[in-house]
Amino acid sequence: MKEILKIVNYYSLNKRFADEEFVYSICNILIKEGGLSSYINEIQIKNDKYPDCYGEYFNNLNKVNIYLEHIIDDFSKSSLKFNIKSNEYYFYINLIVLRIIIHEFNHAKQYQKLNSIKNDEETFLCEICTRTLEEIFIHSKIPIKNSKDYYNLEYIKDGLYIINPMERMAELNSLSYIRRLILSSKEIPQKINDIFCLAQINLILKGHKNEYLSPTIKFLDEMGYENDLSKFKFYDGVIDKEFLESFMKYKYLDRIYYGYPIKKEEYDVNKEYKKYLLRKIKGM
Repeated sequence: MKEILKIVNYYSLNKRFADEEFVYSICNILIKEGGLSSYINEIQIKNDKYPDCYGEYFNNLNKVNIYLEHIIDDFSKSSLKFNIKSNEYYFYINLIVLRIIIHEFNHAKQYQKLNSIKNDEETFLCEICTRTLEEIFIHSKIPIKNSKDYYNLEYIKDGLYIINPMERMAELNSLSYIRRLILSSKEIPQKINDIFCLAQINLILKGHKNEYLSPTIKFLDEMGYENDLSKFKFYDGVIDKEFLESFMKYKYLDRIYYGYPIKKEEYDVNKEYKKYLLRKIKGM
């Protein structure tokens, strides 16, 4: 982390945006630190004009694409809502680039875990999210009447990207890394910490409607994975108190990470903290 912080500070304090050297240097450090040389052996910086994402990891190619120009352009525009000062601006953009790189590397780590002998909750969710089209067909209870319905399963999955457990875990890990890096630095302004903290809170709240609904449960339900849901005492589409209690064996932070249900009071605390952060950021 110290090497990465040094790079971020150097670019930001010298009012330089992340460039190819920044990306490749960060990637080389992360590959070495994570033992990911078998999972990432190609990094491409893409300059497509209108990509539909900021980064991609291809596990079949051991390749990461980073859309650097698109990231800088998009987040330069979105930074306006935070009224960021000039000395904060470069830190904000460069940390966003770092966050996206780490997000994609987290996907590589997920595949690394899938190929290990670990059998934990994260592996369980990653196995579900990486099912092939044929496996989706076998596990899903969505009725298939013709070949069009068969291939529509993949489109349903793509449409649920925002509540996909694998994406949630990768994003929470990347934001946690950025927060730890910020808190270990004397140079990065407090407002930048608050902005990334707000991003964390937004992600925590995303997909939670009440104590019975959560992003991962909605994902499994929409995909028709009733057998996977049965692990959580999910009976015939009925969500009841017993269903909620089946999650209480997981600690609060684990439920947040996996996208499992949280209690109403837990949701409300995060919602209030979000309001506080918004007031603080706008008032600075």
